[in-house]
Amino acid sequence: MPANLRPRRVAALVVVLAACAARPASLSAQTYLVLHSLSVSSGNSPQSSLVQDAGGKLYGTAALSGAHGSGSIFKLDTNGDNFVDIHDSDNTDGANPYGGVILGGGGFLFGTAANGGNDDAGVVYKIDTSGNNFAVIHHLDGGNDGSHPFGGLAQGSDTILYGVAHDDGSNGFGTGFSIDPGSTEPRPAVARTASARSGASRRRASFRSRPTRAPRAAARRSPSRGAASRTRRRSP
Repeated sequence: MPANLRPRRVAALVVVLAACAARPASLSAQTYLVLHSLSVSSGNSPQSSLVQDAGGKLYGTAALSGAHGSGSIFKLDTNGDNFVDIHDSDNTDGANPYGGVILGGGGFLFGTAANGGNDDAGVVYKIDTSGNNFAVIHHLDGGNDGSHPFGGLAQGSDTILYGVAHDDGSNGFGTGFSIDPGSTEPRPAVARTASARSGASRRRASFRSRPTRAPRAAARRSPSRGAASRTRRRSP
């Protein structure tokens, strides 16, 4: 190696070693911290992500249990303090909120419950961040609406909410829908029914991919609905 290159290599090595020595300890070792352990009384089995408001509060849903056995909506601080169960689903206003919530305008959270409601086909709901003013925006009917909205919602710049229902619809394979958060009916001109899939094996495969933690004993039958997908409580 030419002698004039050796000082440059030594200087570069010194810079690298100095950078490693100055690296914060938090970058060299991550710390996993349990903020809160859920319970039967406050709801359990959360299956979606959390959302955070401008003040730092975290919001989420528990799919099962709670005061009425149908799941709950909760909030807590980022350090795990001040955990509050702000709403317990009671089946009439929805059950099993697998999809979590999104933070919309006016200090409201919006979400879906996969089951419960007027036809036990799920609901779209809203609730303010203090836990007041809970309201069902729409009860899915288990027919052309679709049923069992397991996923969460998205909100467009026009404030319209968008989501999907896993079952039923005019083709029997679920729907995509939109709804004005200030209305009580979906917008049929925008809602789209999912295309029918080719082959029953693809439908069976989608069921196998679901988690199976929801208790089958909690299944309820609706005498007014004939199709298999509409006569038993769904779990993802």
